[in-house]
Order: sequence, then C-alpha cells, then structure tokens
Amino acid sequence: MLFPTEDIDEFASASEGAQAIVDFRKKKIPAVTGNKAWKFDQGNVSEDGETAYAVFSCRSLSIWGDETLTITASRESDGDWKISYRVDEVD
Repeated sequence: MLFPTEDIDEFASASEGAQAIVDFRKKKIPAVTGNKAWKFDQGNVSEDGETAYAVFSCRSLSIWGDETLTITASRESDGDWKISYRVDEVD
C-alpha cells in the first residue's frame, strides 16, 4: 500500500507499524535533529502489515542544504517494533 500523500494521519491509520513511525518521529526525532520542520512526503506499508517506511523532508535555510529523513519499522519475532532512521542531505 503506497501513501503518496501529505496526510500523515491517513498513513498512521494504515497499520501498527505506520503508527509506530509517526509516534517515533514525534517523540524521538526532535532530540536527534532539533526542532526541524519535517514534512511527510510518502509512506509505504507491506501487504502483511509487518513492515512500513516513511520519508520526510526538511527544507533548510542554512548552507547545509535540504535533508530527508527515512524511518522504517519492522515487526520482530517477539511482536515488538524495531524502528530505525536515517537522515540524508539532498544535493
């Protein structure tokens, strides 16, 4: 299921993994990247709902340029969600 929409609430309601991504971005990412204005670009949820990812972008006014934030969630064998993220500069 691809969610090429700016509606993060629609994405979050697609699966537990998508909701875990949205919660992680709200709670954890500001501590890592500061209070940047990350805009939801798109998300994807696997057919079985066991994995999800979302891409956010941040337009920077500094010399460092724009950045993208990719967050992934995958269900582990014990049922917990493993969340990982990556921040990349955009040329």
